[in-house]
Amino acid sequence: SVNPGGGISVNQAGLTLKNTTITTNNVTGGSGGGITIQNDTSSGILPELKYAILNNVTIADNDSTSGAGGMMNFGDINPTVSNTVFSGNQASGSPVDCGFSTNASFAFTSLGANLVTNGTGCTGTNVTDFVGVTSGLAAASVINGITHHKPSATSSNVVNAGNVFSCEPRDATGTLRPQGSGCDIGAIELKVGFAGGIQATPVVAL
Repeated sequence: SVNPGGGISVNQAGLTLKNTTITTNNVTGGSGGGITIQNDTSSGILPELKYAILNNVTIADNDSTSGAGGMMNFGDINPTVSNTVFSGNQASGSPVDCGFSTNASFAFTSLGANLVTNGTGCTGTNVTDFVGVTSGLAAASVINGITHHKPSATSSNVVNAGNVFSCEPRDATGTLRPQGSGCDIGAIELKVGFAGGIQATPVVAL
């Protein structure tokens, strides 16, 4: 792609992504290999129509020649991001997972449990996020006809690290969340067996 936003380009519009994988997109001569958001105050578009919400999203292995390889925000909104992983994204050959033009006020609003492998430029993270941590995602592969990155093992840093109260009830393949003590960060929940416990209910004879 030669325009900003190799995977998704948002221009004066809203965006909601859930259980979505954005991977192996490439932008030459622009930024935002995975996602680019271009909303501005002079557009005349009502503010309530300009938003970006990401929950249980995987943004991995996207490339651009400038800005950020994963997600680039040029606009006047603050993307709301939760249970989302940014991993392996590059800009001009260097790891850059996300960026926000020259205005730090355009940082994303974290609702927690995001994993960002390279936090340079990813303003807006908080103490509930995992910054500078490897994801442990497997290489991209086709799952049910769609390309995803799943956790490579139960030891992957995305496994059980999501917020069980805000994660999507099922993953991108329909697997119930959580499969363990917490839901997994990203679009795919690693299947680890029965997701829950069994408790016997005593029977009292009257």
